[in-house]
Amino acid sequence: MIHVDGCNGESISLDGLYILKFRHHGKDQAARNLAHTFRGATVTAKKRQRNTPQKYDVMIACSSFMSLTILETERPALDALIHELERIADT
Repeated sequence: MIHVDGCNGESISLDGLYILKFRHHGKDQAARNLAHTFRGATVTAKKRQRNTPQKYDVMIACSSFMSLTILETERPALDALIHELERIADT
């Protein structure tokens, strides 16, 4: 399972079959899509002010859209999630 924590208590997980979006620190499942419906992802760096960590806006397109804002520390987990989604969608 790959898990990416976002700001504001949101997260996205991939369990191998489904892409899951959670809110409220995992207490509320907001969306569930089959992983093979993955169509693409965009990652955009947000403009940052002095002495603040870098943040990224993430948009994942499946049968529906999932968006998330993450900190720079979650970028490796996000890259692993996108790589695995691309692998699943290609098969």
